Amino acid sequence: GIDEVKAKEIIERVEQSYTAYQKIIEDYINRLKRSIIAEYPLTEKDTEILDKIKRRHGFENNSHAKQKLEEKEYEIYEGFINLDTLQDMLQKHQWKSAAYLTQELMYKEAGRSTERWLRKEDVAKLTESFLPQLDQLWIEYSNGYFGFSIQKEIYLDKAGTPEYWDSVWNDFNDAVGWRKNVNFLNFGQLSFSLNDRGQLPY
Repeated sequence: GIDEVKAKEIIERVEQSYTAYQKIIEDYINRLKRSIIAEYPLTEKDTEILDKIKRRHGFENNSHAKQKLEEKEYEIYEGFINLDTLQDMLQKHQWKSAAYLTQELMYKEAGRSTERWLRKEDVAKLTESFLPQLDQLWIEYSNGYFGFSIQKEIYLDKAGTPEYWDSVWNDFNDAVGWRKNVNFLNFGQLSFSLNDRGQLPY
């Protein structure tokens, strides 16, 4: 297994990559805002995002989206871009980066980026909309090895019920590779391998 020092180094590298990624996203959103307002020619990617904006807010056309953006009646939803990035990572089987991005997206969507943990009500809110989108991407690009639905399937196989049972929790953690030799693993100690079905998202 990976020791604590090595695991910490891995986590720090992933966090640094995510910080750099966030800067890229912020720069992209600012550029896209300028392009929409100035009516510059849009790239194919820009057009996809703008189409999502129009559907999300019920805008009739590009001019309507431009007007409302100028009036500061909406902000460009970062999740549109983040989900595309997550999909790209999963397509390339970059499991570690995708797992970290998934965590960050869930915290941000639930408004818990500072706390960095989710309450029961946060999970319930995410389940209504955001989690199914994440789950679908993970299942599709891992060929059914990773995903929230896969984790639920494994837990139900152990418990026979969706209710939480302390007696089953350790067995579940062993099954998905979150625990090795009775020790719970942190993010940097995970295998990020398809051999541990259901290990991700973490």
